[in-house]
Amino acid sequence: MKLDLETIEIRLKQQARDLGLNPDQVSGILKDLQATAEEEKQLRNAEAGEKEKSGAPIPILIATGDHPDLERIIRDIPFFLAEIPDDADHTTVVERATRAAYEYNQDLLSKRGSRRKRYKRQPLENFGDLAESLPRTFLKPQGIKMRFKVPCLVVVTCNELVFPTAEPESTQS
Repeated sequence: MKLDLETIEIRLKQQARDLGLNPDQVSGILKDLQATAEEEKQLRNAEAGEKEKSGAPIPILIATGDHPDLERIIRDIPFFLAEIPDDADHTTVVERATRAAYEYNQDLLSKRGSRRKRYKRQPLENFGDLAESLPRTFLKPQGIKMRFKVPCLVVVTCNELVFPTAEPESTQS
């Protein structure tokens, strides 16, 4: 329960005689409370500023290789980013996303007979539809978040490690 300082001031002044406080003591208590409230406000503002700084998205880098025609393949394949909790099993992401799409399709088909406008959507048929159209309410119980506005960079490598050679030191006379 939070009380504003004005309410505390009014109640404190009303109870001052019963508590045996003189007006100087009451004003001292109120000044201490105001100073404490101001310190807490500054602390909350500082914490909020730190959260804003750390809230910037971390750019994702995907480095790939191992195929001679990979650059052409990457241009033709759409990528979808799925975020899962740290302790979740990454091997079941596709299975869980498919389960969420199945639940969405079942919900959609069970309400198809109603004439509500919000159910004029089409059932999901592929993973691209799932990533772009599936509402979060179906993905959240599965522990998956689809990310679209996260900066992502795909770097194609030749799949070989080329180490720099040490340059011989030049001798000048």
